[in-house]
Amino acid sequence: MKPRELFLVILKVIGIYLIKDILFSIPGVADVIIRFSYNSSDFVISTMILALLSFAYQASIVYILLFKTGVIVDKLKLTAGFGDETFSFTMHRSSVYSIAVIVSGILVLVFSLTKLIRQVYYWLEYIQEKNQFYAGPPFEYVNLLTAITEVIIGIILLSKSQSIVNFIELKRREKAEA
Repeated sequence: MKPRELFLVILKVIGIYLIKDILFSIPGVADVIIRFSYNSSDFVISTMILALLSFAYQASIVYILLFKTGVIVDKLKLTAGFGDETFSFTMHRSSVYSIAVIVSGILVLVFSLTKLIRQVYYWLEYIQEKNQFYAGPPFEYVNLLTAITEVIIGIILLSKSQSIVNFIELKRREKAEA
C-alpha cells in the first residue's frame, strides 16, 4: 500500500465517522424550521440561517472527505516526503477490525464525554434556577439522554471490542460459506 492510498483510506474513514454529526444535527435544523413556521421573528430567521449554514458546512466537509479525498491529499501535500515507499501490513483481518472498533470507541467516548459534562452542567443550572421560581423554557432532557447514550455506546465499544469483532467475523464466515 502506497502512502497516498493510506491517506485516502484514513480521510474516508474520518468522513464516514463525521456522518454521525450530520445525523445528529438534523433534529436541530428541523426544530428551527418548525419554529420558523410558527414565528417569523428576526431571531428565528437568523437562527434558521445559522442552522442551515452549519448543516451545509458539515455536509460539505463529509462530501469532500468521501468523494474528493484525492484533492485534499494533493492540496495538503500529505505524501510529500514519502517518495515511492510502500507499506506492508501483515495483520490478520480480525486485528484490523479490533483496532477500528477500539479507535471508534475512543472517539465516541471522547466526544460524548464533553457533551455529557455540558448537559449535566445545563441540567444542574436549570434545577438551581427552577428552585428560584424560574419561568423560562423547560430543560430538554433529550440532549442529556443522547449524551448518556453516546457515552454508553463508547464504553460498550471499548469493553466488548473482541465480542464485536467475533460477531463481525462470524457474519463474514456465514456469508462466505453460503
